[in-house]
Amino acid sequence: MSVQTTVITVTDLCCASEEMLIRASLNRLDGINDLRFNLIGHRLTVDHTTSRDHILQALKQIGLPGYVEGSFDPPHQRNTTVDLWIVATAILLLFAGLGLEQRAEQSLYRFGFYALSIVFASIRVLPKTLSAIRNRVLDVNILMMVASIGTIILGQFPEAAAVLSFYALSLVLEIRSLERSRRSIQALLNLSPQKTMLKVDGSFVERISASIQRGDILLLREGERIPVDGEVLLGISTVDESHITGESDLKAKCSGDVVYAGSLNARGWLEVRAISTATDSSLRRIVHLVEEAQSKKIKIQTLTERFARAYVPAVFAIAVAVFFIPTFFFHANVPEWFYRSLTVLVISCPCALLIATPVTILSSLTRASKEGVLFKGGSNLEALATVRSMAFDKTGTVANARTVLTEIIPLDGIDQNGLLRIASAIELRSHHPIASAFLEFGFGRNLSVEDATVNSIETISGKGIRASVDGLMYFLGNHELMESKHLCSPSHHDHFLRGSKQSMTVLALANSERILGFFSIHASQSVSSRNLVPSLHALGIHSVDLLSGDQTGAVEAIQSEFHFDSALARQLPQNKINHVKQLKAEFGSVAMVGDGLNDAPALAEATIGIAIGPGGSAVAIEVADIVLMDGGVQKIPFAIQLSRSTLSILRFNIGLTIATKLAFLVLGVLGISSLWLAIIADDGITLLVILNSLRLLRFSVAQRRILTNSFSLTRLRFLGRLRLKLSTK
Repeated sequence: MSVQTTVITVTDLCCASEEMLIRASLNRLDGINDLRFNLIGHRLTVDHTTSRDHILQALKQIGLPGYVEGSFDPPHQRNTTVDLWIVATAILLLFAGLGLEQRAEQSLYRFGFYALSIVFASIRVLPKTLSAIRNRVLDVNILMMVASIGTIILGQFPEAAAVLSFYALSLVLEIRSLERSRRSIQALLNLSPQKTMLKVDGSFVERISASIQRGDILLLREGERIPVDGEVLLGISTVDESHITGESDLKAKCSGDVVYAGSLNARGWLEVRAISTATDSSLRRIVHLVEEAQSKKIKIQTLTERFARAYVPAVFAIAVAVFFIPTFFFHANVPEWFYRSLTVLVISCPCALLIATPVTILSSLTRASKEGVLFKGGSNLEALATVRSMAFDKTGTVANARTVLTEIIPLDGIDQNGLLRIASAIELRSHHPIASAFLEFGFGRNLSVEDATVNSIETISGKGIRASVDGLMYFLGNHELMESKHLCSPSHHDHFLRGSKQSMTVLALANSERILGFFSIHASQSVSSRNLVPSLHALGIHSVDLLSGDQTGAVEAIQSEFHFDSALARQLPQNKINHVKQLKAEFGSVAMVGDGLNDAPALAEATIGIAIGPGGSAVAIEVADIVLMDGGVQKIPFAIQLSRSTLSILRFNIGLTIATKLAFLVLGVLGISSLWLAIIADDGITLLVILNSLRLLRFSVAQRRILTNSFSLTRLRFLGRLRLKLSTK
């Protein structure tokens, strides 16, 4: 039988304990090839040869019913706010009982508060425990329930209530921490409006956005969100694409430009043809990439989960040994050693260990997506942190200049705004890359060019444009075009010459009789791009190379401006692959950055391939491991620092968790630690791990990483002192 893949929505799939339970149950079935979990989307993907109904029945038997995705809308996930109130009630009842602890006459009330606290806490824990017992899975729910029952047997009702209440609290906090990251993802989807103006039978009517099909015509008014990806047909506006690119600058849009779902039409109106539906827009693909990336486990997470699976039964065995060996072989005090074994059980809870990686990775991926950096998997986030060399394509990657209209010189008393209005109308309808420079300049002056009527337009190759505007013929182009029309005078020559000396592009606007004015346009690289190579060197990237198929002179100019370590011109795709292989052999790991079809083989060969999107080649974006949605390389240092901080936080969380648990394990066996201390240590570590991981949602390259960098700083200081001592010997 062929292998089928089924995606199942499990609404109560919230944390690692449910994942362990599902694995234990489904792995007993014949015909289960692979299981992949997506805690964010509450989805389980199963590769199987057995019947789909057998899988759904097995899930139902363990109390985690599933629904095949797309069959119908599953019920809403359990309300964690209600769970939080239940746990809060259990904790309040516990403290109420502790408040009466010194009053002997209130012993009955005290017992009642403790009993009610245990009952409320059990609402969250008992169903999980019974399900684990039925499926013969020794998980942390069983450990906590055994510990609480044991303390009741010893008559330690406050400890029993505390064990269950604070464990239930850790479960709720674990789920809500994932929900917070999930809400950050959902906030992206909420950018897409529910309704939009759709052209039907020649007039615009309001329709639900989900009904939009490719080819439909939409009207986008000022201040409205864009529901789908589309191509502008009519109108001129500026659009906020910060949710896609992470950049706050407004983007000029006119006929022929592409707009993306979720973007805000900030100014003017646009008539747009839909090139996607609401379900396959760029916005949906971003969310899908983040969810899929979260579901692909990194090496640390895989090792941690393997450790946790062996850790729980091992600690349970230690707890049993702590009780039986002293009492049966050395006739030690039974209640005392039973209490010590219960302390070992409580501290054995692996919640902090299991939650550390998914919350950290998800927070990091969510933060990256907000900056326009899309990782196609947590493993790529992990791999980027290890990169020690990089290679960049030139054209479209590094050399992607921004054009700015810096000066307008009208002649013979012609109005400057009138000159700009005509030139803008021509440029915008020509789809030339410098059109945005005219549009941005015009918006800065509150100038409207929509009312200019362009009757005809013709491109004069290598020279400029001929167009009819409002019934009159105009020429907009370079010095050569003006010479060919015999419109240049000596003073006009001076304008063109002065611009060329200042490395500017000078265009002239003329009618059939004379030149009306000049426009000076400057193409500039951003400051952040110029600082790219020094920034990468400061991050420990040893070699930053430039690979280009362009001519030697153009490549050497870019190398001089950006300070690349080496620059190779006339590079064919195979040459780029060979250079990437050399870097990999020398430094162990290499990242390749490119945007074109000819870069795709090198992107695939590199340890990490980084593609420039959304304007890059579809093949390059497909094979790459990371996509830069804003089309700029200035986000690469941010991505590297984020990946390294993610791994630092992960190592800190896991190291602190294991060290704390081992320490309290020893203290519990020696009788130094009480149940109360074990409870505080266990839940305190869980809360600390969650809060430390969620810091990545607000990560910035300037922030101080208190919990992780202190260790790195101490290490650097130590190495510095060591080098100083060695140098003085």
